[in-house]
Formats: sequence, C-alpha cells, structure tokens
Amino acid sequence: MKKCDIVMKGGITSGIVYPGVVCKLAEKYEFQNVGGTSAGGIAAALTAAAEFARRHGRNVFPELAKVPGFLGGDAPKPASGSNLFNLFQPQPAMKGLFHIATAFLLQGWARRFGVIFRVLWLEFFIGIAPAVVLTYLAWPQSNWRWVVLAVGIIAGLAGWAVAWLAGPLVRLRRLSSHHYGFCFGYTKRPATSNPYRSSNG
Repeated sequence: MKKCDIVMKGGITSGIVYPGVVCKLAEKYEFQNVGGTSAGGIAAALTAAAEFARRHGRNVFPELAKVPGFLGGDAPKPASGSNLFNLFQPQPAMKGLFHIATAFLLQGWARRFGVIFRVLWLEFFIGIAPAVVLTYLAWPQSNWRWVVLAVGIIAGLAGWAVAWLAGPLVRLRRLSSHHYGFCFGYTKRPATSNPYRSSNG
C-alpha cells in the first residue's frame, strides 16, 4: 500500500466531506503525515486516529465514514437541530446574541420570529408599554377613540421596533469583553480562567 501525506483546509462543509474522501483514499493509501486547520484539523485528527488503529490491526475507517451522517442527524431530545449545530455551546453572556444570529438559519419566518421573541421578549414589552399606557389613559377621555387606537398601534409598533433594535445592539457591546467570540469550544468555563491567556500570563 502506498504512503500518502494529506493536509485538509478549514470550512464546515469541507469538514463534512473529508471523512468520506479519507475513507476512499484509505482503500489504496496509508496515511503518513496528516494535518489540517479548523474543521480540517478535526478531520485530520480523526484520520490520524483511524490510521493509528489500522496499524495496530483494527480497521475503523468504515466507522469514520459514518461521521457526516451523525453530524447531520437530529440531536436527541430535548435539544433541537442537528448534532453538528449542538456542538456549538455559547458562553452564558452570549446566548441571546447567538440565538438571534442562528435564528436566521431556520426555515420559515414564523420559526425565526419565535426564537428571536424568546430572546427579546422583555424588550418587546418595554417597547409597547408606553403606547399601551397612553392608549388606556386617553381612551375614556376621547371622542375619537378609533384615532386614539390607531395612534396607539402605530406608537406601539414604533416602540417595539426601537426596542428590538436596541436589544441586539446592547448585546453586541459585550462582544469586545468576550474576545469577539460566541463559543469557547466547551460547555463550562471556570469563572477565574481565561482560555486566551498563556501559561506565562
């Protein structure tokens, strides 16, 4: 069997494709030097592990070929979405912004709105509250109740729009203190640790 060096570049879609390609190459080649970046680095680690197992008498490349199916499969309940999507665990302070950003990956505006509303529900009520209060106070005192109602609806929609614009902007201001990232790559982060700081400080 011929020896082969392989380097895999990053990219989520590339990471899905790599396992199948590697398994096909493994039929004719033995991997010697394996490397990669980002998603390609993950695929490289899996390739190196499979090659290590093969050299010790166990062929696990067929198992490696199942990785794309697993990543694209539905995550177990109560989680929603794919297994790949659920590998991304946002920092607690970034959860709201993360869910707003990923809501646009969903199909249908109703589902997107539902996710965004769960994040910005407080901003929604703050935005419409002044219009509701003014409409309630003006309604009994006016002979033009339909005008009051129309003005109240317009004011409520305007307040809602402003509040929903302000909500993400306030959350975006936190990005700099979180190194402009949503996810650290693991679920729990010790309060006293900084994963971006070297051991020398």
